[in-house]
This record gives sequence, C-alpha cells and structure tokens, in this order.
Amino acid sequence: MFWREDPTGKIQLTGGENWPQDDAIIKGRVIVDSGGDKWIHAVKIKQNGVGPWLPVPHGAFIPFEYDDHYYLEAV
Repeated sequence: MFWREDPTGKIQLTGGENWPQDDAIIKGRVIVDSGGDKWIHAVKIKQNGVGPWLPVPHGAFIPFEYDDHYYLEAV
C-alpha cells in the first residue's frame, strides 16, 4: 500500500518514497477522521520488520482499513 494524503487535509504529503512493503512496521500516531475511520500518521518505517528505522515522507498517512480489507493492526 502506498502513502496517502492527510485525511484531515491539514498536512501536505511531500513524497511517495519508502512506502510500506509486506510485514513493515510503522511508527506513528493513530488518528480518527471525521467519518470515524482510523489512520496512522507515519513518522518512521522498518521494512519487513527488520533493519533500521527509516524516515518516511512528511505527511505520510495509511488507513487501517481500505476497501473492506484491514491493512494495519496496532501493536
């Protein structure tokens, strides 16, 4: 799944690099948008759950659920 724009419209996404691969771990803050959907505002990512923590583009968000499929789980 690729990075998404801020669902609140407050922060502009500055790039699309280093998007999450399967089994990535994402550090960030959980937010709930006005429709009640949960998102993570990402700040760092560890690809495939291994290796160093890497930065993500400013304003990178990912929904927990998309198209009736869950992509994220809180840990």
